Amino acid sequence: ILAEYGHRVLILEREKFPRDHVGESQLPTISHLLYEMGVWDKVEAANFPIKIGATYRWGRTPELWDFEFVPFEIFQDEPRPAKFLGQRQSTAFQVDRALYDKILLDHAQEMGCRVFETTKVLSVDSSGDKVLGLKVMSEDEEANELIGDDGRIQAKYYVDCSGEYGIIRRALNVEIEAP
Repeated sequence: ILAEYGHRVLILEREKFPRDHVGESQLPTISHLLYEMGVWDKVEAANFPIKIGATYRWGRTPELWDFEFVPFEIFQDEPRPAKFLGQRQSTAFQVDRALYDKILLDHAQEMGCRVFETTKVLSVDSSGDKVLGLKVMSEDEEANELIGDDGRIQAKYYVDCSGEYGIIRRALNVEIEAP
């Protein structure tokens, strides 16, 4: 989305995609984001199982929370790939993360993002709450041309998508509560 709005975007990915990753059960809101990003048709074409509801259990409590995105009795099984219309705007996917993440990364590159796989952030250079740069190491030749001899990358803005690991969050000592 950032590249679509004219920003230069560099994605540093530690792994080489596709890579093994636990599958993921999504909620319908994600489909709306995929559509906005222009990647919904590619994800739909991957033929991931469609979810029309879910059951959750909280902690050790025995109660189950069942809810339907689309009631089973009115869900229409449609030929696939289908368009993001009607009932499909209320469904979700159960994705194979290796394939799903590869689709998303390839799409980002197609939208104009520079993508460097096998590029690891070694450390975050910071001053107070400001990120000054990233020290990285890469197996990607093109990345190494950009990185230069000192192994640093600098940008105007940094977005940390390292998940729970939180590379930048940890470097800046930003605490989180994770009960």
